[in-house]
Amino acid sequence: MNDRFTPKALTLWNNIPAWAQEKILSNVWCTKCQAVTTMVPPHGQVKGGDLLLTGTCKRCGTKVARLIENE
Repeated sequence: MNDRFTPKALTLWNNIPAWAQEKILSNVWCTKCQAVTTMVPPHGQVKGGDLLLTGTCKRCGTKVARLIENE
């Protein structure tokens, strides 16, 4: 996973408990499926101080994203 995350994004991601990481990745909205899906494989970068996760829908392969606001 380290090669898919920028160093700063990896630090933010690692500060999230494992159970919460799993929940975040498995609760992503897919616009094509019109349903909640799992993001695979996750990529991470920092945008405006927040963690932006991108990947694809596990079911159909459509691009999905999840923004985690940094407090």
